[in-house]
Amino acid sequence: AANSHRALITLGGIGDMATGHIPFEFQHTAQNALPGVHGIYIRDMSRSWYNQQEGWPELVTHLRDYLAQHHISEITIMGLSMGGFGALVLSHYLPATHVVALSTRTQLLKTPHFDHRNTELIRSISYITHQNPLKDLHPATNYTLVFSIDEKEDTVHAANGLKLPVQLLATRGDHNIGHALRVENKLDEFVKSIVMADGPTLLERDFGFFTPAFEHFWLASAALAGYSSTSLHAKA
Repeated sequence: AANSHRALITLGGIGDMATGHIPFEFQHTAQNALPGVHGIYIRDMSRSWYNQQEGWPELVTHLRDYLAQHHISEITIMGLSMGGFGALVLSHYLPATHVVALSTRTQLLKTPHFDHRNTELIRSISYITHQNPLKDLHPATNYTLVFSIDEKEDTVHAANGLKLPVQLLATRGDHNIGHALRVENKLDEFVKSIVMADGPTLLERDFGFFTPAFEHFWLASAALAGYSSTSLHAKA
């Protein structure tokens, strides 16, 4: 990777709550799929959705120095779930070329509006610096949010990108899109495509993604508000 002008930075998710283990996500995949690319792997041991300020300035300085020393001009940042949120956060501090956030929140509130997952963990964060990481996106960075329409909370979070310069891609299945891609033997190619692609957008057909319709967001929002799918379709 010494002569590469590309880098992939991945941010880990919440990990295994039962064992406490927080992995460096996508590390082995990136090493296999991108042997000639700089790989940087980050995890948030405090489970603060990358809002822990202790050590954050030092991390950003280290990353900037590394990228400058190795003359890296194309930076891809990616993550899943909490890692996707972290990817959006980190893009405010680095000149990223492409940010890919899988199944990410786009709001982090101690008093949730619609997403009640991990509420106690979020309330334990001492100070939430980045409540809305989609605010003030870098104009030179390409952003992609991938989410499953079968996950209502993830769908409503993705809806916050509708009026922004963000590529929204939908899929089917559960929250862990990375695992689904791995099972389908598509994860290596997916990671390679987002780092090596010359264009700003992911190719939908290669990974079973599709452009979401407004109905997907409306149905998810209404379902979280307590309406049943039967009554929603009847009203529609």
